[in-house]
Amino acid sequence: MEQFLAERGQGLMRTAVLLTGSVDAGEDLLQTALERLLRKWHWLDGDPEGYLRRTLYNPATDGLRRQGRWRRKLRPAGARRRTGYSRTLSGSVTVSLMRGGQVEDHLSAAALPPVLRGAGPADPRASTLGRAGATSPIPDSEVSCFERDVMVIGGCGHIGLPLAIAFADLGARVGIYDASDVAVGKVNAAQMPFDEPGAADVLKRVVAAGRLKASAGPGIVATAEHLIVVIGTPVDEHLNPDQAAIPNSLSGCADHLRDGQILILRSTVYPGVTALVEKMITRLGVRMDVAFCPERIAEGKAMSELSELPQIVSSRTPRGADRASALFSMLTPVLVHMTPEEAELAKLFTNAWRYIKFATANQLYMMANDRGLDFERIRQGLMLDYPRAADMPSAGFAAGPCLFKDTMQLAAFNNNNFALGHTAMTINEGLPLYLVYRLEQRFDLRSMTVGILGMAFKGGSDDIRSSLSYKLKRILAFKADAVLCSDPYVTADSSLRPLDEILALADLLVIGAPHPEYRDLGTGKPVADIWNVLGRGVRV
Repeated sequence: MEQFLAERGQGLMRTAVLLTGSVDAGEDLLQTALERLLRKWHWLDGDPEGYLRRTLYNPATDGLRRQGRWRRKLRPAGARRRTGYSRTLSGSVTVSLMRGGQVEDHLSAAALPPVLRGAGPADPRASTLGRAGATSPIPDSEVSCFERDVMVIGGCGHIGLPLAIAFADLGARVGIYDASDVAVGKVNAAQMPFDEPGAADVLKRVVAAGRLKASAGPGIVATAEHLIVVIGTPVDEHLNPDQAAIPNSLSGCADHLRDGQILILRSTVYPGVTALVEKMITRLGVRMDVAFCPERIAEGKAMSELSELPQIVSSRTPRGADRASALFSMLTPVLVHMTPEEAELAKLFTNAWRYIKFATANQLYMMANDRGLDFERIRQGLMLDYPRAADMPSAGFAAGPCLFKDTMQLAAFNNNNFALGHTAMTINEGLPLYLVYRLEQRFDLRSMTVGILGMAFKGGSDDIRSSLSYKLKRILAFKADAVLCSDPYVTADSSLRPLDEILALADLLVIGAPHPEYRDLGTGKPVADIWNVLGRGVRV
């Protein structure tokens, strides 16, 4: 126990102060957490820090939520802003370690790290940055006067904007840097650039309160303490990841990075990109922490899942982990601590796992369909009161900006030795081809006008990125006499037609995205519905 406190006491005290906003409250919080830790010390199975951090975060964040305000709002207007603490701890801090209500071990002040005794704290930001061996102490004065709490770089999109809105709604002063003048203008006018349930009213509220401002100029990056980057790693036309995409994007605002900031990567990255960014920061000579805290939300559920899902937190340094933890604990009470490399793979594993599950369902669908059987009827029957099959997905297009791309990133990371991932790609990307092939068996497509209903990559969304409905459109444009498309959500495609027009002109309908508006579709024309939106089965 004493060795654990000697190694991690300073970082834990810093976390407690960050969470509570004062040294006194931090001491009380840590004292209580240590007492609980000792009671459970003998059965923690080698992970005392994970238990102790949960014991710190949960009561602290519960208290903040009860107060209903961002921790920094407790400071009077004009006060110097600090993320740590600067005064010397007065007196002797003695931690009583209890078991069963009795004092079993009593650590004197001399046995505690300096930050837990009255010798005066070491610099709360003194740690290593980047690779081991290079120290970069950040004086408290360097983080004391930022104009804003949070800056979301690339923040007008589906991942960054809900995050910015959520922090601003908690009382934080938030900025957004985005290269799109159109999106920036909409955000500053309190208009959502895309559809996200529950976000529009919150955006109006935080913009009206002056807590959110977007800019297309990189200078705004210098005004915030926490920089959250939502620029991901793309793959090129040959399915090779561009590992330099994030460093290259950051180079555009490199002149505006400041000592005392923390840079938090948020989008999916190729394994090793966090280390690459650390090296970039070191070369720039900026004294700042780097963390990787991947997003885990689904489009359409962002505003609820930001506070409901556990947040993975990783950093090379204890200081970086503490600062990132203090920030994201404002949103969610459950934090999962990993190394940067573990966190990078955790994000890729998650998306690849989902992509493979969807491919499995689509392969099973094709098997059943080729034999004239309804896959959805089979799926519902085998899932009924059978928990081991409860997570079997329905058939449908598995697309969007993440799943396919991240599966290919994982394959590249493993020297293209990822048979499951490549097979999943073949199945999922081949489903539009299979669907057209089956339609050709039943209809003379050459003489027919085909209407595609739903061009977004998922139901209830306006996002057309990597949508397989457009792949279906290209295939049918070659096979059919004419192809007409409609979508009640998508605004980015001027070629889309109203639904009534499609229903009147089309000879055959295909549901490309399972929008709820199609559930009561009134038509006597044939409909290919692999999603079972109409509830009539999925045979084609």
